Amino acid sequence: LDSLLQEIGESTDENMFSTKSKNAEQSVASLEDSLPDHSTTVNILDCSDPELSVILPCRSIRIGNYKVHGPKYKVVTITEKGLQIKVPAIMSTPETELVTFDIAMEEVVTVLAHLGKPSTLMFLCISPSACEMVRRTLKMTSSSSLYLDVQSNNEKQKRITILPEKLTEPSKALLKKHFGNKMTEFSAREANEMMVRSAP
Repeated sequence: LDSLLQEIGESTDENMFSTKSKNAEQSVASLEDSLPDHSTTVNILDCSDPELSVILPCRSIRIGNYKVHGPKYKVVTITEKGLQIKVPAIMSTPETELVTFDIAMEEVVTVLAHLGKPSTLMFLCISPSACEMVRRTLKMTSSSSLYLDVQSNNEKQKRITILPEKLTEPSKALLKKHFGNKMTEFSAREANEMMVRSAP
């Protein structure tokens, strides 16, 4: 995957990318204490119009440094209320083969996204309370192992990375509508740089 993305030849202004990344991290710092904890109380799929849901089967999902790729089941559903992520459990058993967790839109701090060709990429930064809920759900217990920590200095553990199999134009428009001003778009080269920097 990384080698595929590194073939992207699109040029970019490196200073602009640094500014976007810095602004996103400043947003986390300023909002983390004021965000309410909706992560376990909101039904993400109970939206005003089910037809406005965006269902994204994914090529790859990274939750911190927990990477799910290949034939394993991995789906993200995004509505006006937030997003639901379904991935295999880290320690899979017949009873817990798949893990599902919801993140309310109020808990999404920033979304850095490349929605064009050759590959769509989204990097989500969520609130500390939502991050803690995700860790509990996935049974992430040690930062020296598979872990998500939005307040960490470790780039590999700071965000959720979503690489959909495909993104249609109607779905792209819905993503922009649902995330609103939380979303910042950037170039394919910038997305590749972040992908490489945060690779487990």
